[in-house]
Amino acid sequence: MEKQIWIEITFIAFLLSFTIVGIYSATQKQNTATDYLLASRNVNPWLIALSAMATGQSGYLFIGVIGFTYKVGFASIWIPVAWAIGDYIAWWLVFGRLRLVS
Repeated sequence: MEKQIWIEITFIAFLLSFTIVGIYSATQKQNTATDYLLASRNVNPWLIALSAMATGQSGYLFIGVIGFTYKVGFASIWIPVAWAIGDYIAWWLVFGRLRLVS
């Protein structure tokens, strides 16, 4: 029973934090094409990297790696680790310059 309460508290806290972020972002919008397409270039590069990682890996990690992990076992942990390292290196070497050019 105590475990169920913690699950409910965690779920409600998640929903509240998600709502707060949504309200905050709605108050910060500027209704311009630049704001919509490029977030007015005011977004921290670390947040952009985090978003790119989450977007790039979501379908792959939730579908592909689960099946691969079932087949191979714990050794499949190296796939997302190597992917994260590769994305970090790409961000460090390429994405900074790409942001300047774009």
